[in-house]
Amino acid sequence: MRKELFFILIFLTLGEGVKAEENILEKTSELTEEAPKKLEISGNLDVKYIGAKSRKSSPLYGLMFYPQNNLSSSLSQTRLEPYLNFDYTTKDIAFHSKNHGIIYGETDSTFDILELYGEFSPNSNFVLSAGKRALNWGKGYIFNPVGYVNPVKDPENPELIQIGKTALMGEYTKTFSSGLVQVFSLSMMSLPPTNKANHYGELKETNFAIKSYFLVDDTDIDFMAYSSTKDARQYGMDFSRNIVANLEVHGEFSFFENASKYSIKATTPEINKIKGNSFLIGGRYLNPSNTTIIGEFYHNGMGLSKADFQNYLNYIKNLISSGTNQAIQQESATSKMKLK
Repeated sequence: MRKELFFILIFLTLGEGVKAEENILEKTSELTEEAPKKLEISGNLDVKYIGAKSRKSSPLYGLMFYPQNNLSSSLSQTRLEPYLNFDYTTKDIAFHSKNHGIIYGETDSTFDILELYGEFSPNSNFVLSAGKRALNWGKGYIFNPVGYVNPVKDPENPELIQIGKTALMGEYTKTFSSGLVQVFSLSMMSLPPTNKANHYGELKETNFAIKSYFLVDDTDIDFMAYSSTKDARQYGMDFSRNIVANLEVHGEFSFFENASKYSIKATTPEINKIKGNSFLIGGRYLNPSNTTIIGEFYHNGMGLSKADFQNYLNYIKNLISSGTNQAIQQESATSKMKLK
């Protein structure tokens, strides 16, 4: 992925998914009233047909479709994507589950649990949650330099929810009736280490993240940090403010160290530890016809420079020419990680 990118997106919201909902109300007595219990089931089915014109001379094309190198440059794909969500809430306990499947054919399908977590809220100020969650730190649309705990976005549909991360999180929120600060929130979370042997990971590789939120004079401001013994250590901030009712500006700034950068040196892939920064600045405009225009510019300090990317393409080209099936399959499986 190139370090600097600029994009403008224009989209029109046409509708929402269909939602089915069941409410269950209980009263223990006329004198004692409990909060209503609610079970909500929602879902939708996306039917997608994709037509693509590909450049067969691209090394990435050869890597993606190896060894079927006799395909046409004009390709199509049809797939079904069902979504099914469950949300159960009571006075102080809630459970949430978001599920997604991809069906290419009768014998080729996948199913993922995107989110599965529970919440406990003893009062209106504090929430404790545990499980798999798809968090969305940051104000950017296409890229989030401060999205330390976010799943990787789909560049074709940045708003599409992705598989979340397992975490234990506590969040405290306080509102103020007077003063410069209108709302304050503090979120702290721990992310368990990656499973290694028999589904166990090393305790010392537990990661921690913290985020503080302030609503100051109608401006959203966040400060966040991410601590890891294995991955990059990062800290940054973001902001968002409406200049007028239909024009918003936002930005994100992040600093990192001990980050892994993939590169090619002397025809051999290697991983280097680097430090640097990433940032994003952008805005959103809503015109009278309900069309939203988004413009953003970002710099990814962990990305590849133009020379790095060209070296990677040459490496892929030479790898495919060698015909080493195992090496090609391994590179195909990890190529997305190397291009981040």
